Amino acid sequence: MRKNRLEIIKRILIEQHISDQADLLKALRKVGIQTTQATISRDIRTLKVKKIRNSEGHSRYILPKEPETDIMLMPQGEKETIVRVSYNGPWAVIRTRPGYAQGVAADLDKRAGGMLLGTIAGYDTVLVIPVEGESQSEVRGLLERLLSGHTL
Repeated sequence: MRKNRLEIIKRILIEQHISDQADLLKALRKVGIQTTQATISRDIRTLKVKKIRNSEGHSRYILPKEPETDIMLMPQGEKETIVRVSYNGPWAVIRTRPGYAQGVAADLDKRAGGMLLGTIAGYDTVLVIPVEGESQSEVRGLLERLLSGHTL
């Protein structure tokens, strides 16, 4: 029962904007899990859930391995994460919403395989540096594939 509840909590935190334990309790009840606030508090500690604030100041629970800017899991109705992608030869510059660049860069670094030398992130800009020999079309294809989970 506990293991199942923890898995459901993970799924809820990935799919929904949960800002406090009361919201989590309501979400669990909607899927048929009856529990107490004390149990949820222990589950949050077990899962090492973090509470972050987005650029608008709204708080949200996230799982520890997610980028703290929560770029992949934007609640429906939020603004776009990625504003624009521009290319200069094989290099790319990604413009994001304010505060989202570091999360986008971390996600790209983690998922790019051997195609990227690395990324450099500021507050709302990511510089994408491919390994030597990659063409613009190869980098464009890679970014289209990797950014498909981001809200464009």
